[in-house]
Amino acid sequence: MQIRWLKLLLISFLGCACTVWSKTDTPVDPKIVLEAAVKQYVGNSLEISSDQVSLRPLHPSFSPPLCAENFKISFFEKSENSLLVECKSAKWRSYISISITEIRDVPVYIGSFERGHPLTSKELILERMEGKFSKSIIDRKNLGLVVLRRPVKPGQIALTTDIEKAVVAHKLIHDVEAKSKLTASSIKKIIIAESRTTANQIFPTRLINGSVAARQLRAGRLLSRIDFNERKRALFVTENIRYGSLVDNTNTEMRSTNDKIPRNSVLNLSTLGRVQAVRLLRSDTLLRHSDVRPAPLVRSGEATTLSIKKGSLNIAVTLIAQENGLMGDLIKLKNPDSGENVVARVAGVGKVTLPN
Repeated sequence: MQIRWLKLLLISFLGCACTVWSKTDTPVDPKIVLEAAVKQYVGNSLEISSDQVSLRPLHPSFSPPLCAENFKISFFEKSENSLLVECKSAKWRSYISISITEIRDVPVYIGSFERGHPLTSKELILERMEGKFSKSIIDRKNLGLVVLRRPVKPGQIALTTDIEKAVVAHKLIHDVEAKSKLTASSIKKIIIAESRTTANQIFPTRLINGSVAARQLRAGRLLSRIDFNERKRALFVTENIRYGSLVDNTNTEMRSTNDKIPRNSVLNLSTLGRVQAVRLLRSDTLLRHSDVRPAPLVRSGEATTLSIKKGSLNIAVTLIAQENGLMGDLIKLKNPDSGENVVARVAGVGKVTLPN
């Protein structure tokens, strides 16, 4: 009886020992080790929770080794979701793709808005969400001037594909007769999609002030630059100028006008230098570039000063020009005292120098 009891005790002991040994010798799954290492690496690298990282489905034949050391893991080149995993002791390497579940504040619409609605940052609120988000989510802080290109609903995630760039346009609120003045009370500024306007319909409001309608305009029309003549400044002739006469500040002045300004109008006389009329110029007409040409700095029959420098001595001689001359021209002059003819180079208005 005692021997039988000892046999039962021995069998029980061996059974327990086998159970312990079987648990101790359970092989570690290399895939689980690799997955844990990848999640920890990505979490530390991107400063996110490792729970947000998941491995994309692996091929059934994928079989990593049980690495003696820690796996060496790195992002593959500049990819955000591909990793290079290596086990140098086993001379093994493989590429693994991951997915990241984001937790972020996402902008959503606070109400229902129709197409064409000018969207502002106040009509978007941030909600904390978890998931995989598109890169086309609207940047609420840098929204800019935009309108909706489609209807939206409350709570809908705000995407950049929902909006388009907008501009400020000017709509007439009542009829305006041709040549009548346009005022701020004649228009209403509206925000409209840039794609629904033309380049001429985009202009600053200040251009309207003081302008006159180029034609009869009906209420509801989007104003274009061709609809009005804006007030501009241009150079006008103040008295009749004969052919060949000098054109300067004594017979011209800047004026404001609602008339159309030709492209070849003179806007700054000083940039032309010394000029003369090429035809009779009537008073109160716009001065054009085609109305003038460079005027001689030295005129035939006029007294001209010849400067001669010898060392520290400067000598000025008065001569009479025998022909017209522009800057740098060689012209003939006559000494009125001796009757001697001289050739000199034009150096300025009424001035010449001896040629080198």
